Amino acid sequence: MSANGNFDVLAEMPLRSTDFGQDKNVNVGWGSKSTQFHGRAGKQAASLPGGPSLVTEQQKSEPVGLADDDGKARVTWRSDSAFFAVSTLDLLDKETGDGQVKARVIRVYSRASAALQSTSEFAPGLSQSLAWRKGAGAPSIAAVQRFGQTPGCAAGYDHLDVVFFERNGLRHGEFTLKGVAQEQLVAGKIVSVRELEWSADGSVVAAWLDIDGKDVIQLYSTGNWHWYLKAEIHATELYKSRVESIKFSDETALSLNVVMSSEYRTIEWAWTVYSSPNEVHDLGLVAVVDGEETKFTPLGVANVPPPMSLYQVKSQGTPIQLTFNHSKFAVLLPLGKLEVYSYDGTKPHSKPTLEKSTSLPSRTRQIAWMDEQTLAITYENPESNSPAIGVFEIIKEELSQVKFDSDVQLDHSFTVKGPDGSALIQDAQSRLFKLTQEGILDELDIVLDGFCPHLQYHEATSNIVAMSANGKLKIGNIDAVMMSTLANNALSFSLTPEFLIATTSSHKAIFLDLNEQNDNAKLVEELEERRVERGSRIVVSCPRAMRLVLQMPRGNLETIAPRPLVLQNVKRDVDRGDYRNAFIACRKHRIDMNIIFDHNPQAFFDRLSTFIDQIPEVDHLNLFLTGLRTEDLTLTQYAKKKIENIDASRPDKANEICTAIRTELEKRDLVAYTQTIMTSYVRMTPPDVEASLNLLHKLKSVDSEIAEEGVKYIIFLVDSRTLFDVALGMYDFELVLMVAQHSQRDPKEYLPFLRELQGMETDVQRFHIDDHLRRYKKALANIYKADGHLETFITYTQDHDLYTYALELSKGDSDNHKVVLEVYGDSLMEKKLYKDAALAYILAKLSEKAMEAYDRAHAWQELFGLMSVHGIEKSEIEDTAYRVAEDLNQRRRFQEAGRVLFDYTDDVQAAADQFVKGSEFAEAIRICIYKNRSDLVESFIKPSLVNTQETMMDEADEMEEQLAKQLARLDELRKAKLAAPEAFYLEESLENNPALDNVDVSSEATTAFTQFTRYTQRASTFASSAMTGASKKQSKRSKRKAAMKEASGKRGTVNEEVYILASIGRLAERVQNTLREASRLLSYLLIYSYEDEHRSLTEKLDNLQKKIIESLEIGWKEDKFELPNDLSEEHKVVYERADGELRRKYQLPKKPEMAEINWKSL
Repeated sequence: MSANGNFDVLAEMPLRSTDFGQDKNVNVGWGSKSTQFHGRAGKQAASLPGGPSLVTEQQKSEPVGLADDDGKARVTWRSDSAFFAVSTLDLLDKETGDGQVKARVIRVYSRASAALQSTSEFAPGLSQSLAWRKGAGAPSIAAVQRFGQTPGCAAGYDHLDVVFFERNGLRHGEFTLKGVAQEQLVAGKIVSVRELEWSADGSVVAAWLDIDGKDVIQLYSTGNWHWYLKAEIHATELYKSRVESIKFSDETALSLNVVMSSEYRTIEWAWTVYSSPNEVHDLGLVAVVDGEETKFTPLGVANVPPPMSLYQVKSQGTPIQLTFNHSKFAVLLPLGKLEVYSYDGTKPHSKPTLEKSTSLPSRTRQIAWMDEQTLAITYENPESNSPAIGVFEIIKEELSQVKFDSDVQLDHSFTVKGPDGSALIQDAQSRLFKLTQEGILDELDIVLDGFCPHLQYHEATSNIVAMSANGKLKIGNIDAVMMSTLANNALSFSLTPEFLIATTSSHKAIFLDLNEQNDNAKLVEELEERRVERGSRIVVSCPRAMRLVLQMPRGNLETIAPRPLVLQNVKRDVDRGDYRNAFIACRKHRIDMNIIFDHNPQAFFDRLSTFIDQIPEVDHLNLFLTGLRTEDLTLTQYAKKKIENIDASRPDKANEICTAIRTELEKRDLVAYTQTIMTSYVRMTPPDVEASLNLLHKLKSVDSEIAEEGVKYIIFLVDSRTLFDVALGMYDFELVLMVAQHSQRDPKEYLPFLRELQGMETDVQRFHIDDHLRRYKKALANIYKADGHLETFITYTQDHDLYTYALELSKGDSDNHKVVLEVYGDSLMEKKLYKDAALAYILAKLSEKAMEAYDRAHAWQELFGLMSVHGIEKSEIEDTAYRVAEDLNQRRRFQEAGRVLFDYTDDVQAAADQFVKGSEFAEAIRICIYKNRSDLVESFIKPSLVNTQETMMDEADEMEEQLAKQLARLDELRKAKLAAPEAFYLEESLENNPALDNVDVSSEATTAFTQFTRYTQRASTFASSAMTGASKKQSKRSKRKAAMKEASGKRGTVNEEVYILASIGRLAERVQNTLREASRLLSYLLIYSYEDEHRSLTEKLDNLQKKIIESLEIGWKEDKFELPNDLSEEHKVVYERADGELRRKYQLPKKPEMAEINWKSL
């Protein structure tokens, strides 16, 4: 019958049924029993009858069943309560028809309708115990099957099996009860299983045994399809009471509640790994408890996967705890028995030997080493049933009880080895105490923040590492108060002399260098990480062997070599000069070999000879050299702390190492280390391939086979075409052929070319080789040496612009030198470098070409000087002077034009006219008087003064008008900027801007700031939409386009404001130039009595100067940024950021500086 929480009946059904259930298999005509494979049972199993069937007729004879079966029905629920199973003792007809039998049958029902789902297959000897496995995975139903010769048992020797059934009724696996259960069965005592009970996570099954009236509880767990006996509780012997019930906690997975006739107890366990310490040796001895046989494997040298092991040690019971020190381990057994074994860390295959077997208090719970001969123990006093602490000396077999305050709650405690021959004890309140060998218990200040079933002391750094049951991993100094949290999802951890290693539920292994930590607050930032398989837990770490052994959730082992452990060993080997071990570790674990040098560069050079002695193999030296990099890996790839913007480059590193190793090897044996020496040349920066081939060239005369092997090797280092070209550049055709043949090049590619070269004379041959290799200077030098090839020499010089080098080559031959100078001058003339061309022509004694070059350069001083030297006629000089003066006039070089006309012609008026144009009135008057042409002052100079004054007046009016227009437009623009800044700055309305479609411009306070929304941190949509991939990195074309856009001064935008201010700046410069010219004009207006003209021009220019100064103040007035009233702090930040961004993007032209010019006359 099934009922709800109010005991309302939901369904009723008969306790026994002949129907299999709804999950009955359907026979589709294949897979019958006779055709199936029966394994070790053999073919005869196909013809054997099946199990018995439920009795449907009257009882024929007295049935036979198990003697210890109480006959009561058992009910067990699946953890999700969707199904429940019922075990009943049924009366069954044998299929042979010769009688009846009593046997247990398990039926599975659904909760919803209580409908029968399946019936278990027949299993003789099945007892009443029944428990449905909890937790994730494939839940199964556990029961107990008895084997033996007594009635009702399954056939076989006397033993008890825990068997498993699936929900469909099929049997799936079993294991045999071990330990005291099997011992007592063999001894002929009555052993029965009263109940089975699963832990909340389904990892542990408890078997409650009754052995001749004494209760024993066994705990089993599984891994790699093997069931281990992990613990035995001799309840009756320990507590002098019978067990009434057992039940695992639904909240704490490994917490077992035991109800006895006189008391109630809760016993809690935690998973841990028993392994040897790694401070002294890397044996990595790991113990796995499996009943009386403890399995040992030195994982540091032998990776034997469980449930196998390298050897086993049999004890007098199932160990409660094992604890290791460097040479011994102690085994705590039930009822207070203690066994001490010794082991040799240098002999991994030797089994431990039993040193001592003694007794402790019967209720001893935990032990921990204090030193080599002393143990700290926590136990329960049988007389007072209260927790106690003791210090046990193994040799003397003396137990000293420790006195402590009553507030120390040790009913829930944990004990580990502590500092300086002490032990650390954690009580139920998560307080940590230090126990000395003198029996003194002192409380430490450090705070654990919760009970930690995993706690360890690190001797080298005095740190305590603790991990809580929920995976919070912490570290702190033993003298500190607070601990630093390293991870909140840790699964396991292990300590080495240098590192704390942990695995997390995020599938990572983390590494903390304990020797480097200074500030615990920054520990999390300094953690190194690597990926590991999901659910990996650390079994043992062997730092010197660079091994970290992990166990996967399914039970198998994996050994990895984490980079931090490898690097630590490599650095240690380098420090002590053991380069061979460091090299092998780098090679084996794929560590960049540059670390061998970068860790201590000076020591490497000092011990270079030792390095080569330890690594004499040519292949190994080659591997080291080819991996050289021009950076310091201790600052980059293998840096303990990442440092931003640090210069880790070492450009000369490879060259220094290659040179040092090459020098050392050449002293030892040039032939033996040929390949390494060649490698040292090739790894130089830049590669010195030619030196490497030169070495082969030397060896070719000593041993051609070695040279040939060297060619084969170097082809793997250098591209074959590069080698071919370098060998060709050495002019060694034999070496060229050797390289070509071993590079597997097609002979049709190179043989015709080589044949052609061999038919030439030496200098011409080398010229063609160097030209082919684009070594143009060498080619030019070779063709110059060849006789009768001057024309080729000149042509090649012109083709490759090698005039300077050609001049250097031809210094010794004046005729050739002049030819080179002439063609060099012609080349410079084409490049419009006329002055340089003139110099080349002069050196080549080509005066006519030199004068033409000076003429084109407008270097009139040099031109007329050269014409005078070479006696050119006066008429030709005058014609040249008029032409040169005209050119200078067009370039507004009026003063120079006047000097040319005055010096080289008799035309005084023309010369004076040029000086007047240049506002050099004093010089114009001087030359007229000097040439006795005073008449020109009246007829030419004075009218020119008036004309110049009128021109300046007109220019001043024009500039004044332009300035007024620009200032008026500037004022309009600034008013528009205040009225509509979005249109002013963005050139278009925000409503029509697609880049701002997703920008939220709403505000509870005001909408005045919405045009600056793009500058807030939240406006990421604008950044992603406006800054497309094409615009993130502007091309030169787009930059030019932007500059042209800004220069165009588009009307009504910020670009127009910039354009107007730039124009005002240019106008100010123009005004200053006008004032300078006026300063030279005004004095002569007074001298020649043009007072009115003088006054009007002075007033005009003075007014213009004032206006231009005023305009500069207006145009470059500081645009003060004023915030609107009643803005929140957030909106103020928006405004300020917008203002800063706009000022950065739209920078105004620099304000012109108005120089002080004394332009006014009397």
